[in-house]
Amino acid sequence: MPPMSFVPRNAPCPCGSGRKYKRCCIDREREFARKVDAMEILSGLGSLFPLMRPCGAELEGWLAAHATPEPNAETIAAGVSKLTAEERLGVVDAFASGYPDDWRELVIDAGRPEAEEQAVAGALGAALREARTPDQLALELLDDDGDAEEELALAIDGTNLCAAFESDPAMPRRLGALLLSDTLGPLARLHLALAAAA
Repeated sequence: MPPMSFVPRNAPCPCGSGRKYKRCCIDREREFARKVDAMEILSGLGSLFPLMRPCGAELEGWLAAHATPEPNAETIAAGVSKLTAEERLGVVDAFASGYPDDWRELVIDAGRPEAEEQAVAGALGAALREARTPDQLALELLDDDGDAEEELALAIDGTNLCAAFESDPAMPRRLGALLLSDTLGPLARLHLALAAAA
């Protein structure tokens, strides 16, 4: 439905009643404008990476195969259909629990089912724009004895960590060791390196 402010008074009402706009929904113009604004905000929530990032083994492969800077509605809908009910709820809960007041206002303006649907679609769209398979060279560099900060930057920069963690079960330990090595002394670093290699 287009924003009501663009509907001429004598045009047919966009609600589909068949009546003129001025005799139907013109009094609801502010309500519709709030809904349009809320839907726009909801579609952008997915950019709160990784808070609302859908994640899963099957989904990661699909995201990598369909990654695009401008996903269309059909591609987003196809991705949303791959999410389970629990995964959809997880995306919504990530924002609703972190920002309860904002979420409550968006639900009031857009309606609960529409708000949840738009938030999930926005998160899937953001995931399609960000999806990249792990850089194999960066993963291999984690095994080298180079600069820990550089290795960590190579491993994280532009890499989809969900897929990387699932493809290499030892990676979370290696990344944890790299993250902690900066704050610990040489002896602790050696202990972490040995634990990560085990």
